[in-house]
Amino acid sequence: VYNGSLYVGTMSTGGAEVYRYSGTNSTWTKVSSSTPGVIGDVGTTSIEAVSAMTVYNGHLYIGTKKTGGAEVYRYDGNSTWTLLSSTTAGAIGGTATTTAINEISSMVVHNGYLYIGTAKPSGADIYRYEVGTNIRDRWMKYSNPNAGTIGTTAVDRAVLHTHFGCLYGGITKANAAAVYRVDGPNVFVITNTAQTFTVGS
Repeated sequence: VYNGSLYVGTMSTGGAEVYRYSGTNSTWTKVSSSTPGVIGDVGTTSIEAVSAMTVYNGHLYIGTKKTGGAEVYRYDGNSTWTLLSSTTAGAIGGTATTTAINEISSMVVHNGYLYIGTAKPSGADIYRYEVGTNIRDRWMKYSNPNAGTIGTTAVDRAVLHTHFGCLYGGITKANAAAVYRVDGPNVFVITNTAQTFTVGS
């Protein structure tokens, strides 16, 4: 919900879109680009899904999913979107060390900052959006400087949640998962013993 209206993101092969619900007569207004799979005037095409969404500092933010081409956008009204992640699809920030990111897997607001988790095989990361002049250079990698490492583990997906004033990251990799409390840049406290799973069990 943003500015009193409900917003939804869709998933369609190469055709993701964003809509606003007016609340009357089942009326939905498309607020992304007129071209399916495109969010704004600047950014990639053939986007597969809007995979994350949150409200931060009076704006609506979304994360997208596209193999090797995930992005972050800010909604500025009407059908106007600002690309915040990078001019290179699939990267976060102007000095990105991880590229070809597949998905923005989560977005949360914690202690006045916007955090995102990403998904990429053995390449998931956590980022925080900082204050700065260049909108695409404000991203601070909150996970290990080594691409895809959270704590001491190379992971495939990071999903963030807040609980009782703390930020938590759930991470997955092949047949295994763990939950960390995020106490600072590259400061992760494991809250459970890493578990291994057998597919189908």
